[in-house]
Amino acid sequence: MHQTTGILHLRRGREKPVVNRHPWVFSGAIHRVEGTPQAGELVDVLDSSGRWLATAYFNQNSQIRGRILSWQEGEQIDEGFWRRKLERAILGRQLLPLHPHTDAYRVVNTEADGVPGLIVDKYGDYLVLQAMTLGIDLRKQELANLLQEMLQPKGIIERSQGLMRRKEGLQDVAAILTGEAPPELITIHENGFPFSVNLLDGQRRAFISTSAKTAPFWGNPTLWRAKKCSICSPTQVASPSMGRWRAKASSMWMFRPRH
Repeated sequence: MHQTTGILHLRRGREKPVVNRHPWVFSGAIHRVEGTPQAGELVDVLDSSGRWLATAYFNQNSQIRGRILSWQEGEQIDEGFWRRKLERAILGRQLLPLHPHTDAYRVVNTEADGVPGLIVDKYGDYLVLQAMTLGIDLRKQELANLLQEMLQPKGIIERSQGLMRRKEGLQDVAAILTGEAPPELITIHENGFPFSVNLLDGQRRAFISTSAKTAPFWGNPTLWRAKKCSICSPTQVASPSMGRWRAKASSMWMFRPRH
């Protein structure tokens, strides 16, 4: 059972984004904070007339003061809540035509899966977790334990880093949350193509999984246009099948079909 420790009273006219299910409450939308909620704790969000709108976790150090977890009044933010969110995200990926030729993809994608600040990527037998907000950082071990139970990976590695964490008042973290540490390089597969990935020491390099629909075109370079772009990811990757399109430090090649 959860207990909120404060209330965010919104300014008049600033409730519309919350009513329309936008998951962020910015500092400028807040008229006053009732109570003394600590960073990462749960708060109720009310409109200017006192009508309940949502439950969020709070961070006074961020411009995004509240990140909404539930629009259902009375819903408990407990282990059962997190379990339901993760189960739904996992089930959504299991419905995709990925197996058996693809074993690397995003399992949980923050607000898109109703878990603001949590990113979980699957790399073969391992998971990489990123806690991008303080609210998730405080709950990451609980979430890792649930993921370990549900997916039974060999290990869950935390690679939480980047500007977003610093804006939340957090430092970069690399650690083993559950299970065993991976070897220096593991092999993953994207539509049958092998890639060697470093989960522990990859910095400012990237692996981007293509969609199931476009993945078959990787084998035909004439069908793709390459575009160099800046990117930051918790892994570094190399594959003989990609040849000169191999990801390089601080940048990588992204691909889109030719028209």
